Amino acid sequence: MTEAPRKQELRNAVLEWQQKHNIADDDPLLATVELWEAFLESERSPDASPPDIRRDIEQLDRIAKSFSKQTGEVIRELRAVPKIKSDLWMFPYFTVVLVSVGALIAGMIIGKFML
Repeated sequence: MTEAPRKQELRNAVLEWQQKHNIADDDPLLATVELWEAFLESERSPDASPPDIRRDIEQLDRIAKSFSKQTGEVIRELRAVPKIKSDLWMFPYFTVVLVSVGALIAGMIIGKFML
């Protein structure tokens, strides 16, 4: 199989995956894939200059740091969800206990004075 059809198949697979998972065009992960593709392409061509490769790797490093920061924020938010959930459940339990005690007191008062 020649190089051009393989590249096109890879691009089609990436586009299909991107559409399937609703990934935006400016996503850091896709930029990382493009940079690796450019890096590998420059490795194959004999006229590639080292500063181009270095610049691409530095850009990849910046994008990877951004991606790492975003994933850290997502992980922090996901870890906060159980705490928020337990905090939200505390209010209904308190309300049920309060209403039950109020109903018991009202029943005792009604039973004592009305009957």
